Amino acid sequence: MKLICVVMAVVELLGPGQRRASRMQLSDRADGSGQFVEVALMPGVSGFSRVQLWTSQRVNGGYTRRQLQERELPLASPVGVARELAAFGQSEGRVAVLTGGTENTVRMLSVGGLSVSRPVVVPGQARLIATRPGSGEVWVGHGGAVSQLTVVDPGLERVAGTVALRLNAQAVLVGLNFAPNGRTAYVVVRNEDGAAERGVVMVVDAVTRVVRSTIGLGSTRPLSAAMSADGSLLFVGGTTLNDLNTVSPSLSYVDTLTGTAAVAAIGLAYAPEALVAHPNGRRLYWPAGPVFGLEEFDVQGRRVVRRMSLPRLIVPQSFDVTAGGEMMVMRDGQGQSAVHLDLETGQVLDVQAIPAGISVVVGRP
Repeated sequence: MKLICVVMAVVELLGPGQRRASRMQLSDRADGSGQFVEVALMPGVSGFSRVQLWTSQRVNGGYTRRQLQERELPLASPVGVARELAAFGQSEGRVAVLTGGTENTVRMLSVGGLSVSRPVVVPGQARLIATRPGSGEVWVGHGGAVSQLTVVDPGLERVAGTVALRLNAQAVLVGLNFAPNGRTAYVVVRNEDGAAERGVVMVVDAVTRVVRSTIGLGSTRPLSAAMSADGSLLFVGGTTLNDLNTVSPSLSYVDTLTGTAAVAAIGLAYAPEALVAHPNGRRLYWPAGPVFGLEEFDVQGRRVVRRMSLPRLIVPQSFDVTAGGEMMVMRDGQGQSAVHLDLETGQVLDVQAIPAGISVVVGRP
């Protein structure tokens, strides 16, 4: 007990900046740069996109963003990026890139060599992309007339199968998440036809590729979704009818063990139109666009505990949390800026003007 008290006393003697430096040095490389990579894609011209790799750089006790590589690659209209594919057994990381427009393909982007594989054509317009843990499969969600999930085998560079969803033409897919063991997929669907169920979660057996069950969300109209790190809860951001039968911003959750849904909080200031979960499972984040901020939600307390102000009128186009949970990486869709944000202190570490685009955070090769 005495040892614990001493350690706590030492921590309290450190200021926020010192605590941040002490914490992040544990994950720094020898050259002072971070262990993570922000893979950023920005639309280019003539069927190409600009691809950039960024990390953090410690300089004089502080941190700044550091660019590692940049290259023009044949990626037309990138619309989504899936996290690192770790099942290939290769030394370099790979991410899946979903393109749209008239192409509708999936390509593998090698982070180490900054190159792309041959395109795998998927049937029709795609809205969502995710990697299935433990398998290396890339799953793509379609809406409208193509009411299915397409399973892509990146190693063979081909479509390996499909999952029929049988949705109405107005249904919109807003979330595609996997259980940590990769055996179950959860597809969050918004119904736009005024049906009694404004949203549902389809539970898919990822091995047999069959829909096992459907969980109704009642009056909740889903806009976003995120899975807890342990896979026990699927969080759904959106709006829900309150006791006065009026629409109110809300956060719901699905208990993946019991298959039941409930509203965690209603009457929020802003509807979570995008949602990301902290790796520790205790916090959720979503943008507060109208006031250029970021909401932090306490999962256990079921309430917003902090609103972090963002600089330069930033409206996040994509944002992600590093694996250790110490930093958020954010790209702006309006003011064309990029930010690294310390999640402990809420302090903006660095802001740089940069073209708007999408991004994902992966482990550094």
